[in-house]
Amino acid sequence: MGNTLCTAQTDSYEDYYNIFPTDSVVITIPKYANSFFYTKLPDPLKGQTDQDLSDDTKFTIRYKPNPGFVGRDTFQIVYFLPNPVNGELAKKSKKVVVKTSSFILNDDTYSFYTTDSNKVLDVLSNDNIPGGNVEIKFLPTPSSSKLKISGDKQTVIFESCNNAVSEELKYIVSNGTSQEIGRIRITVKDTSNVATNKVFTKFLVKNSTSDFNHPYTYRSTILDPSHGSLTVLNDEITYRPDSAWVGVDTVTINVGTENNNSLHTFYFKVFDFDQPNMLAFDDYFYTLKNQFVSINVLKNDFTTALEVEIFEAPEHGTLLKQGNGIYKYTPDLGFSGTDVIIYKACDLASNVCEYAAATITISDFAPDNVSYLSTAKNNHIFVKYPFPVNGYKLTSIPDYPDHGIADIDFQKDLMYSPSLDFVGLDSMKIKYTLTSNPSIFFTIRLYINVYDVVSNCHENCVWPGDHNNDGRVDMKDLTFIAPFVGETGTARTNPVNDYWIGQGAQDWDASKDNINLKYGDSDGNGLISTEDTTLLSVFYRNLHGIRVNKGINSLSLPFYLSSDKDYYYPGDEITINFKIGNETSPIKDLNSFTASFNFSPAFNQTELNGNFTKDHWLSDNDNMLQLVKKPFGNTVDFGSARLSGKGVAGYGDIAVIKSIIEDELEGFKDDEGIYYAQIQINDGTLTLGDGTILNTAPQTFNIPIKVERKHLSETDKQVRIYPNPTASSFEIKTNNKDNIIKSIYIYSISGQNIISLDKINQNKVGINLGNYPSGLYLVKTFTTTGVEVSKVEKL
Repeated sequence: MGNTLCTAQTDSYEDYYNIFPTDSVVITIPKYANSFFYTKLPDPLKGQTDQDLSDDTKFTIRYKPNPGFVGRDTFQIVYFLPNPVNGELAKKSKKVVVKTSSFILNDDTYSFYTTDSNKVLDVLSNDNIPGGNVEIKFLPTPSSSKLKISGDKQTVIFESCNNAVSEELKYIVSNGTSQEIGRIRITVKDTSNVATNKVFTKFLVKNSTSDFNHPYTYRSTILDPSHGSLTVLNDEITYRPDSAWVGVDTVTINVGTENNNSLHTFYFKVFDFDQPNMLAFDDYFYTLKNQFVSINVLKNDFTTALEVEIFEAPEHGTLLKQGNGIYKYTPDLGFSGTDVIIYKACDLASNVCEYAAATITISDFAPDNVSYLSTAKNNHIFVKYPFPVNGYKLTSIPDYPDHGIADIDFQKDLMYSPSLDFVGLDSMKIKYTLTSNPSIFFTIRLYINVYDVVSNCHENCVWPGDHNNDGRVDMKDLTFIAPFVGETGTARTNPVNDYWIGQGAQDWDASKDNINLKYGDSDGNGLISTEDTTLLSVFYRNLHGIRVNKGINSLSLPFYLSSDKDYYYPGDEITINFKIGNETSPIKDLNSFTASFNFSPAFNQTELNGNFTKDHWLSDNDNMLQLVKKPFGNTVDFGSARLSGKGVAGYGDIAVIKSIIEDELEGFKDDEGIYYAQIQINDGTLTLGDGTILNTAPQTFNIPIKVERKHLSETDKQVRIYPNPTASSFEIKTNNKDNIIKSIYIYSISGQNIISLDKINQNKVGINLGNYPSGLYLVKTFTTTGVEVSKVEKL
């Protein structure tokens, strides 16, 4: 094929085109008096645009990919049209995504029922595949449906699904030399359990639409929206609020069959957010304490032709203008933290202006004082300069390794080479010194595990699990790869092993923010899939560099914790709901988040656990990549990301954390006997739909605990049982550490002995009633001071 024009004139913000390398894309914009547009192409250029097809009635932007280019390209158009009411120029923006391919896979839509099984999905039938001869290779997306690839690799088999669900899935097709991603929307309708009325909440921003597939058979609309319109086409529902309207609109529909139906009510919450910027975008800069930094606020803006003026000066430093949009920022002496500049950027041709913020992080950027690294036998590794700004130099090695050689490269990087055939643990100390003030320095102890495996990779290695290649495996790696599930590249030849070792890998064609997507392929099979999170979990919190606190770019994030009681007694179960956003502070465009919760000793570490809330608002109409990890006894980490890569508006519950309040509390207690147990959120980030990552300083929450016993009479008891009632497990503990439990016998309420424990000789014992029915049980505890009989209730 060649010279084919893919033409479109749409009102959507983003247009997507999949074309052959010899084709072109045409975008048309209506032309009025005084209207005009700008086009922004990426760097490096993968294609060219022209206006050769424009005429008196329209602007026409034609995009042609560079000869032979296969891959993804994106360009942006900002155009100005006269407002029909007042004639003033109004701005609009369009993002155009062009994917050039050797064959083209078109989207597929299928609808089934929970009673269906073994249905054939002929996903290749609507595709454009010159010469044919392709195979379906992978189904990389997690699915509620049971799916498989047919034996001839030409179709997908829908085997079954027990739940009402609508989900977008991906499939990978190969012609032997290249691979492409196809998308399937599968809606499974439940016909067996429809009679229950249901309520749904949908969030959206004013002047946008809510489009979703509802996995139930639509029959009729019972209550029309009061402030918008509702359209139902097959399984897809579209709600469009009235122009500029904000509030809560209600819709009720009837679903199911004539003899088995129910009412589904939708609350559409429409938020009042400003139109996003199209010309000026927020900036983030870093500088060392007491050192200036040159900043260019136009560098990431739509065009450098904007005229800039400072609207709000920084509070903790001074600005010196060096050019249009270019400033020298000097922080106040001794200040560390964040400073913010608000600037106004105007397009002089249209007189349209926007405001944006430049956030500057000022810090010494202290590194962790201990880092644990690794390498293979006879394989040297590089420890790169870890700071986000220049200004430090690697001045010395105060303590050289015992089993290897360490060399400093240009006072920035370090190379470590283990001794010939050495296997084991080596260590050294290195010292970074601030060039401008040698009294400021950091000494770091490095521990290097040298494993008895073969590896010849020294730089640009893939460290399984570190998908964003920042030197540490954490939840940010999960949120980085989520939108790239299904991307393919060159597979690695070296097998994955059980050791934390960097592996050589050929660069893939695709990158994100200058990070090659090869790092997202943990298992080395040439495909980014949810299976790559397995090694992320295995090597969680591992390092292959020095970790530095790079500061924050947001003073706070809308993270909220709420507990199930106003206060707690020692021994109580505690349930904490983690929310992102609330009714007064909703989120406009959230794609993913990370958060690490650190709990004070008041929370029982053994019982501490966390889980995501089922169908939380961030998962609306999308599949999720989610993980909960407990790297340490008092720490629970969460990461969650939408596989589509698109943001969603909303607020509310995201996850639940549970534990038990310890009965021995240390720390501050107020006059009323209240002890405040602390929970600190670290590594909190929000990734927005445009890819902006917001990170904040630690946030601390306090949980009130009454130190007194629940009942005064309990002070005379020899043992305590908690939690009581219990879902499964509980602990028996003596009230006096010197009182030792010798044996325990547990009886059903009918008197049957179900558990016998002898020769315990401890003052605390854990019991699990998980396999026993709910009800009351008698617990007879023999201690060094006597015998006590207690009751425990299993829920």
